[in-house]
Amino acid sequence: MRFLLLIVVLLNQFACVAIESKSTSDFFTPLIFSCLNAYAASGDGKDIEEVDRVYVVYVDSDEFVDVFFSHGDTGSFEDRKDDYKGILSCSGVLDDGFNIYRLRNPHMSEYFIDTRGVGNGVINVDTCGVAKERMYFFESGKVFYQGEKIFYCH
Repeated sequence: MRFLLLIVVLLNQFACVAIESKSTSDFFTPLIFSCLNAYAASGDGKDIEEVDRVYVVYVDSDEFVDVFFSHGDTGSFEDRKDDYKGILSCSGVLDDGFNIYRLRNPHMSEYFIDTRGVGNGVINVDTCGVAKERMYFFESGKVFYQGEKIFYCH
């Protein structure tokens, strides 16, 4: 009887471990952290603790990537929340690494990084319905992939 009880307890322990959420490490993860590091290096970075969502928008045939940080859903994966707040917008080009050419807090008019003539970002009239958007949860400095869908301009 004790043996049977031990087996039940062990199976319960393994089941709890199996459902634990694991952080994501994919191609886009280093790009997300490059944006956060650039934001911290800008001397601002005060809103980072509010971030709970990260969105990566890209086109397969293009080298440009846009990364957006927010509190709450933007409305593209779930209904937009009343407490939604855009926190950081980061655009970069994949050119022997990830070179950030635009970085800004959407609530400020000035850019932390703004390299003219590089690009206008992924989202434009030519990429509506072609660009892909990935969503991650951001918690305790880790990203957790949630899904991907086609980005439609709205």
